[in-house]
Amino acid sequence: MNRNWKKLMVAFVVSAALVYQPGFVSALEAQQIPAQAESYAIAKSLRVEVKSVLNEKTSSGVQLGAVIRLHNDSDTIVRVPDHELRLKTAGGLEYILQSSRSNPRSIEPKSKEELSYMKVVERKTAVQPTELLLVDVDLNVYPRKEKVLASIPVASMLWNGSYSEMNPSGVKNWGESFRIPTLDSQLLYTPVGYTKNHTPQGIEMLIKLLVENPSEQREMIPAFSMDAKTAQQIYHGNRVEKEAIALEPGKKRFIYYAILTDMDFNGEINSLNVLASEQFVAPGEQGAAGAVHFPVGKLAIRFPNQGAGEVESTPQEYRMNTPIAFDKWNNYIDPNLEVSVTDLYVGENSGDGYKTAIAKFKLTNKGERPIPIPAFGAELSGKEGSRYSGSRQNYTLKELMPGTGSAVSYVFVFPTSETAEIFSLRLLDDKSAAPYQTSIASMVVKPSNKSDSSKLSFYPYTVHLKDWTLFPYVSQTPTNAMAYTYKLVLNLDVSKDAQMIADSSFSKMKVELEDGLGRTIGYQYYSFVGPNRLVSGRQKLTVDGLPGADQMETNLTVKIYEVIETASGEVKRLVTALKSIG
Repeated sequence: MNRNWKKLMVAFVVSAALVYQPGFVSALEAQQIPAQAESYAIAKSLRVEVKSVLNEKTSSGVQLGAVIRLHNDSDTIVRVPDHELRLKTAGGLEYILQSSRSNPRSIEPKSKEELSYMKVVERKTAVQPTELLLVDVDLNVYPRKEKVLASIPVASMLWNGSYSEMNPSGVKNWGESFRIPTLDSQLLYTPVGYTKNHTPQGIEMLIKLLVENPSEQREMIPAFSMDAKTAQQIYHGNRVEKEAIALEPGKKRFIYYAILTDMDFNGEINSLNVLASEQFVAPGEQGAAGAVHFPVGKLAIRFPNQGAGEVESTPQEYRMNTPIAFDKWNNYIDPNLEVSVTDLYVGENSGDGYKTAIAKFKLTNKGERPIPIPAFGAELSGKEGSRYSGSRQNYTLKELMPGTGSAVSYVFVFPTSETAEIFSLRLLDDKSAAPYQTSIASMVVKPSNKSDSSKLSFYPYTVHLKDWTLFPYVSQTPTNAMAYTYKLVLNLDVSKDAQMIADSSFSKMKVELEDGLGRTIGYQYYSFVGPNRLVSGRQKLTVDGLPGADQMETNLTVKIYEVIETASGEVKRLVTALKSIG
């Protein structure tokens, strides 16, 4: 019964993902999805139903367990009748289960109580229970009298352990909505997505479920766990959200389950088992320390792996400057916040051995109240499916006023061997399932590496380069050596998108002067905001030649960059290069 829980380790860049968008579940369809067990009358105003039945082989024999619910339909407190709970096998054997010390002795009016039972049978062969018997035993007469209060078929709801096969009636397809049997809840669950992240310790899986409350009353999401089953192994998982979650009538939300596999995992998942945890306290034991917890499988979900549902997750091609379609039920991006991609630049860092991609996002408040700016994550996928995490620009703006917008950039670094001409871009929510990241939007994007030497884009700023000149100067030093100086004059026209806001954290323009060997001999930064911001007109840059130069440099290049500050340092994007003839 003990579980070897795997330790959570930090994942690195390679991962795989699948998302399935379910259709709307109508009220009629919801009514056709059973959740409650059948109840049986055992006395006036008293009914019994079976919640769970355990039949698992262990090293010490066969562990039998059962949990029942007693319903009091009357207006007064009802005493739990004296009884024995027995499991009857296909061969006619009956095993009396021991009552939990924590079982209640009475039931409040118009309410219900759960009672737990367990027994370990010392035998090597399996047991095949078919019925659960609730028996009234009169010990005051001899021979004692027995009366069967209820005989309940249980063959279809037996849980024979994690490695057993689920009854076919309890097997669901991926993307199929279901209620969890016997959990006394009207909530509907739909598996909609998963991620597989490769880590140094194995594969980390995050399962995404959409939960819907079709009832007319507020419901708490019940506690249950989820295991991944392969042909040889069981990998245990738990819900990421630790706090209690209530769902209002008609509302939907996502919940997440994390499952960690071994380092040598190389098989496919056959199914996901949904389990409820039951509790039994043996006579003589006290408190939580004496409680035995045993999981009971409720249903299984066929896992898609590379099968059905993957087509549904294919990202659609994205057109620049159009609103991004986020997951409908995500609670991370405000519905009045419009997000679009304005640019995606990909370039190789000459001599550094890696490539850099920069994606710029436009955020616009379409609502009537201020909106906090979300620090969503971003991830690019290349040609072979490798994933590269984005570093967000250092950004100090906290919220957007109605009718305003702002721009923020993300920087991605990947090897020069990455030759993709199009990329898959995912936006991630790092709050809802913390510490995990979950996908809230995905799209296919093409880099926009277009260069216009006269119209320079630093969105939301546009810099029109009207003309430029480069003047060389020669002077004599006190030691009679020759000194070479260069003066660069840029004639600029600077404009900005009127509704967009930029602060001191916004990108800067950097002008560099390079010689024919690619060496930087001078540079200057220009800010777009603040008292010394870049304005229209002539901008002058004076650069001294390299120390020890014995002649005037020719074949100079003026390079203009957009500079982005990230937590890892400065990142440059080449906007244009101007060649000097001389």
